[in-house]
Amino acid sequence: MEKASNRPAIENDIFDAWKNWAERELPLRRQRADKAYQRAHQINDEVAWQHAEIVEAGYGQLSDMVLAQDPYFSRITAQMQDMDGETFEVDLRVHRYHRSEVFPLDDGKEMLDISHLAPLADLVRNPAQQELTLTLRDREFYQWRQAGNAPHIRVVHCNVEDIEIENGSVVRVAPRYGAIFEDRVRRRLERSAEPALDVLADVLDREQNAVINDRNPQLRLLILDGPAGTGKTVVAAHRIAVAASAQSTGIYLTPTNTLRDYIDPVLPRLGLERQRARAWSIAEWARAVWPEFPWYEDLSGMVPDCPWDQKAWADALDSVRRDHPKASWLEIYREAGQRLGQRSRRKFGVEDVATLLWMGSWAHRMLPGFEPQWIIIDEAQAIPLLVYHALWRWFGAKVSYIVAGDLMQQGSQHEFDGWAHIQEALRVSPSQMSHLWL
Repeated sequence: MEKASNRPAIENDIFDAWKNWAERELPLRRQRADKAYQRAHQINDEVAWQHAEIVEAGYGQLSDMVLAQDPYFSRITAQMQDMDGETFEVDLRVHRYHRSEVFPLDDGKEMLDISHLAPLADLVRNPAQQELTLTLRDREFYQWRQAGNAPHIRVVHCNVEDIEIENGSVVRVAPRYGAIFEDRVRRRLERSAEPALDVLADVLDREQNAVINDRNPQLRLLILDGPAGTGKTVVAAHRIAVAASAQSTGIYLTPTNTLRDYIDPVLPRLGLERQRARAWSIAEWARAVWPEFPWYEDLSGMVPDCPWDQKAWADALDSVRRDHPKASWLEIYREAGQRLGQRSRRKFGVEDVATLLWMGSWAHRMLPGFEPQWIIIDEAQAIPLLVYHALWRWFGAKVSYIVAGDLMQQGSQHEFDGWAHIQEALRVSPSQMSHLWL
């Protein structure tokens, strides 16, 4: 059993081994990239050019890590079981930001750099998951037993830790994914009352900074994908500070009142002054759109998905208006709900929020407050899809979005196909969006 006091020293030995390997590997990668470009110039073939770009990207990512002297590793220790029931142990160091690559260490062990699209990266983000479906590259690296093209590995137990590196040395092993980024942001905010927009420099790679600093006016949707503690709020604020005009106004939208209360006092410290940004929960927004409706006082729960989609509600509302042209909005909503099979309620609560937000956009209801130029949506996986359709009906293409969340935590709240349903609901084309993993 390792002693906690020995852990930084052990991890520092591993980090030193990685640095020794990286210093030898970097000039070799530069040579391979140059040769790949020379070949692409000679034969002028599309496949050759693509290969050269891949090799160049491999050089670039390693160069970034060497220059930063802070590759920001996590450690996975796990007990797993193959399809034959054979149990085995894994002990890996994983870099969280780059793409699939194996880093060999001097002592014969391995260090793995993986994409957030790979099964092992999912394990970093969610150590509680019980099964992995390994890719071909994973199988070749570990030489685990194969069964067809997609072997399944059962995760018996898994632990993930962050390894904090400062000035080229390991200083701490943190017992939770995202803890180091969270602590760095907290320390930076405590030192200064100024917006802490520079805290990202030591934890984001070149590709991620390029996305955040992209001033392309056609970029309408930025997806920030990652669990709690990985800096999504800081990144979202940085993106607005960089890409939006200083006079622009926006909304920070949350799925619950609790999250709104947590985030509201933080926004000014992140460069989003109160006259510029307003923190709203979707329940608060629905009640502001329909203040004359009888609402319960407590709207603190999670807003559930609606059993009926926007077409069903549009058809029901249209039919009620045709049959009862003089009915009030309250009467129209209740009658439409009854026609769809919704139980009649004397007062409205969180189960009505998604529908009434969408109905507000359908009815061209006046929006409370200012017209936003941008909207940040936190814990996006917990917000019903009907709300995204409402945002499109209200704002069309006039608003840019930053949506942040972790689909692994969606549970039964959504049956999302990745982020595709949000993108489709907001009617953003693939050329107008970027996806950033944290």
